[in-house]
Amino acid sequence: MSPFGAALRARGVDIWAAPWELTGGDDLVHKVFEVGLRPAAAVIVVLSRVSVTRPWVEQELSAAVVRRLEEGTRLIPVVIDGLARDELPMVVRPLYQIRVAKIDDHSAAVAEVERAIVGGTHPGRPPLESAPKYAVEPLPHIARLDRLDVLVLKAVCESVLDDLGAAHFQKEAFVARMSEEYGLTEEQTVESVEVLGRDHLLKVQHLMGGNFNFELEYAGLRRWVEATDPVWPATARQIWAEIAGLPHGMVGSEGDLAKQFAEVPRALVMLAVEEVRLRRLATVDRNGNGPNGRHYHNVSPRLRRELS
Repeated sequence: MSPFGAALRARGVDIWAAPWELTGGDDLVHKVFEVGLRPAAAVIVVLSRVSVTRPWVEQELSAAVVRRLEEGTRLIPVVIDGLARDELPMVVRPLYQIRVAKIDDHSAAVAEVERAIVGGTHPGRPPLESAPKYAVEPLPHIARLDRLDVLVLKAVCESVLDDLGAAHFQKEAFVARMSEEYGLTEEQTVESVEVLGRDHLLKVQHLMGGNFNFELEYAGLRRWVEATDPVWPATARQIWAEIAGLPHGMVGSEGDLAKQFAEVPRALVMLAVEEVRLRRLATVDRNGNGPNGRHYHNVSPRLRRELS
């Protein structure tokens, strides 16, 4: 124990060891158990082929186990002489044991004991790198889509909501964007675009050489807004009320609605008009490339009834 204890003291760990603390005439029981063991924050028991047979070591170990159970004192078994697990006292078998392969080379064991007492990480523990942004980005739950699918839909929808002119996407530029912003690989991005296309949330146009262009479908924008915008139902009803109020024989346009609801993204105004078209509550032009977008007319009385 002397070289081992000396090495620990050299590392700033205050070790109480009987050979250093006892003097002639000392009361062994009082000195070892009351002065040595009782105030100790941790007890190191060195188990060798000789020590496991000594009654005195057995008594010290029993006292250390009681303190561990009653006060949470750390008990640190250090095993030498290549003792097998079934050769150790029963009370230390459930504990992680620090093993010394060579008695004259205990530097690694000293470092482990120091870490057990004062804390710290293993020197060989690899550093924890930051998780990729796609793994920690807050995302809503959208049925039938996994996390990466939702992230790709988020990127597309946010672009369209921010700038309707950015509604068309090209593979190379979009893959580069997802890599830079979220750490996605090309394979991850392409796979999610394919999934969203098959679910008719994106409209994907495949080109030669594995390239593709795509744009957001109304269904994709609807799924995103329903999952992320709690005021969307109320906003949609306000736009529908404006459509329902169109006088008979008159023609309205998305451009007129966009001016009326200037605080609402143009894409959401278009989504509200699309909902009216899909439910056949008004006649809506399919094409609307001009500044006023699509036009609508012949509004059904059913729309006013539903709103009332």
